[in-house]
Amino acid sequence: MITYNEIFYALMTRKVSGGCFPISEAVIDSRKAIPGSLFIALKGDNTDGHRYVNQAFKRGAMAAIIDKDLPDFDGKIIDTRHAKDNHIQEDFLNSPFCIRVPDSLINC
Repeated sequence: MITYNEIFYALMTRKVSGGCFPISEAVIDSRKAIPGSLFIALKGDNTDGHRYVNQAFKRGAMAAIIDKDLPDFDGKIIDTRHAKDNHIQEDFLNSPFCIRVPDSLINC
């Protein structure tokens, strides 16, 4: 089972203290989010998954991978462009958060 630490390492080449908890499931449909899941916000032909990040969190998702700003999200965002500047502490992972990977979620 993959952990959030493996996600951090793959995206930012760093590990986070306390990030060893498992991802229960990865989903691209916010309606399928379950506690501990990772929501991946893809932009499709008909809708944009970024519109549903908050709904995924309400269903129990622990994190979302996004590629643009979310004006209606007031939670914590880790921006991979500034990976060296991100001081991610264990308490950061106690509530839902987003990992911003700009210009990377192109739905082919």
